[in-house]
Amino acid sequence: MNETNVMAPLQAFHGLKPPAPIWFENAIAEEPERTFVTVEGARVETLAWGKRGNPGLVFLHGGAAHADWWSFVAPFFARERRVVAPTFTGMGRSDWRQVYSFDQFVREAREAGRAAGAYEAGPPTVVGHSFGGRVAMGLAGDFGEELQGAVMVDPPFFAKDNLRPRSPPRPTKERRIQHSLAAVVARFRLAPPQVCDNLFILDFIARRSAVEVVDTEGRRGWALCFDPHFWEKFTRIDPTVLITAARSPLALIRGEKSQLFHPEDAAYLLSLIRPGSPYVEIPEAEHHVMIDQPIAFVAALRALLGPSGWMEQTQEFSRALRVSARTRGGLLLVGTPDDEPWHLTAHLDEESRLSRIPELRPTLVRWRVPPGAPSHLRVGIERLQAAQRGETLFVVSPSTAPVPLLERVHDARRTGATIFALDQGDPELDSLAHETMAIRTGFDPMSFGAAQHLISSAFGDLDRPQGFDDGEFGLASAVGRGPQPGVTGYQRNRRPGVRGLRERVARLLDAVSGPTG
Repeated sequence: MNETNVMAPLQAFHGLKPPAPIWFENAIAEEPERTFVTVEGARVETLAWGKRGNPGLVFLHGGAAHADWWSFVAPFFARERRVVAPTFTGMGRSDWRQVYSFDQFVREAREAGRAAGAYEAGPPTVVGHSFGGRVAMGLAGDFGEELQGAVMVDPPFFAKDNLRPRSPPRPTKERRIQHSLAAVVARFRLAPPQVCDNLFILDFIARRSAVEVVDTEGRRGWALCFDPHFWEKFTRIDPTVLITAARSPLALIRGEKSQLFHPEDAAYLLSLIRPGSPYVEIPEAEHHVMIDQPIAFVAALRALLGPSGWMEQTQEFSRALRVSARTRGGLLLVGTPDDEPWHLTAHLDEESRLSRIPELRPTLVRWRVPPGAPSHLRVGIERLQAAQRGETLFVVSPSTAPVPLLERVHDARRTGATIFALDQGDPELDSLAHETMAIRTGFDPMSFGAAQHLISSAFGDLDRPQGFDDGEFGLASAVGRGPQPGVTGYQRNRRPGVRGLRERVARLLDAVSGPTG
């Protein structure tokens, strides 16, 4: 590792700007609206791009950083979204406080987002890097019903066996004042230290991190915009409490080479949130993911947010299945003779119980019923012969559907049942189904088992007791609240029966969560 590159990566440029690619120059040329929002007596610097009234996207920066860390990323989303990036107090050009608390940062993010228009089209999605990822967790816990969801980017969240010892208190250092902006830029580095290949990004951030000041003797100079006493004034919080309290869905992005957030940390975090929650690793990225691999980061985030992505397809499929399941005992699950969908049945049954919607409770249809099986597991394949209009047959086939299964599906459709198929792109089975979802091994970014987890999770989330509806990558929102369970009008009165339903549901999702670029 090149020590000079890590500890003073910009020193060799002697104050000159490193060459930058055209995409970067174009991005930073889209200057944001710069305003200040007063939150609990302190001004919070707030940057915004895009048109008010578009779906909201809120970016939260890391510790000792500021909103301009997103200035080369936000324009990629500004065409179709209202993008907002606040700067936490004590950092950037926001005011300093006498004390700092985690809850306060959560409120700052919320109030700045509201004031800048991120909430005008409905619940926004929040994306937080590092320290900002923890704040995103806090928003998902304290104000989860107000969010589409939260994306954590390489957050400082550690497995039990990988906890970092807390640093001992360090002597207070007063603000270091340099004689010129070039001197501040020359000393600027990332924390935690790492090699940075995209020095044009680091230079941009460094220049936006400096402010002209006057020292106690009246001499002018330049210093970093960061309260040097911040960490003394800040009360830390256990992030495990945050993650387990989250009330909106979460997604996770990790730098594949991150020296802060390790694979075992990601595995532990994922074990604490809803199974099947999106997890993306960005190749060749360390902790500062959007600096290390900015285009890959934008592409990954677009895939999570985009209405045509595979996560959205899962939501679309689940929504149609949820609408179709209208009668008790009328949701039938069947697999192949060699592979019964036990896990999916169990997950759907659990979602039915949690959602308090008995119509969602599935019936597992079995090819062979062993002697002594309990009553709910004694439903044989002959049940498909009695399938009728108003009932739904969900076929789960991880391999090519055998002829006996195709024949029974054909008969069930002919007698009026609505057919759903989860398969690996089986043309014959798909031709019999009203709604299909194909998971192609080696082509799609999730496994067949993961798809079943996601379908069951989304299935229960739709019309959950709080009245949530679903938007981007399965993230819950409070938009489109309808009648609650047990209230007249709760069950929707339409059902899928033609292939055009997918287009109709897609249009509905676009109306709720908005199109993306």
